[in-house]
Amino acid sequence: MPPKSNGSPDDDEFTQKAPSKGVHVYAKSAALSVEPYRGDPSSIVWDIAPANDGRYDWSKKVSIKLDTGEQMRVIAVLSGVVNEAVFIHGKGDGAKRLSIEAQQGSYYVQFSAHKGYALPVGALDAGVVVLALATAICERFPKLSSADVLSVVRMSLRDLQRSGERQ
Repeated sequence: MPPKSNGSPDDDEFTQKAPSKGVHVYAKSAALSVEPYRGDPSSIVWDIAPANDGRYDWSKKVSIKLDTGEQMRVIAVLSGVVNEAVFIHGKGDGAKRLSIEAQQGSYYVQFSAHKGYALPVGALDAGVVVLALATAICERFPKLSSADVLSVVRMSLRDLQRSGERQ
């Protein structure tokens, strides 16, 4: 369960349980969960839940699922190759938007769908997110070793950097 401002793990009136697996980042404004998608561990689901009075309301979370290519773009931002990545899933009122932007030693993650939530992600947490994404990519290509996958990621990021691509 995510931490609460009053420190009471029993006060569950407003806060639902956070997802149990994956990487979690907590800030004053919101909480972020990055974890494998059920049924397809090569895809990653990003959930963000708003904070209200120091508690995270997972019933109001916004979720977006990223495929392998999108995960590579996130790694490009978190590795300093590009400054920002934006993902838009769906159209019209049902569209979901995720943006990740590098900002002087940390990252800013913003979600929107009907409502918008945002939170800062520090460099150390960003490193853990990169590990979760690399693990998901390994799931997508099970015959490759982790070292092979990371080598391909590095090569792709170098190519991305050379091309000057921004998204």
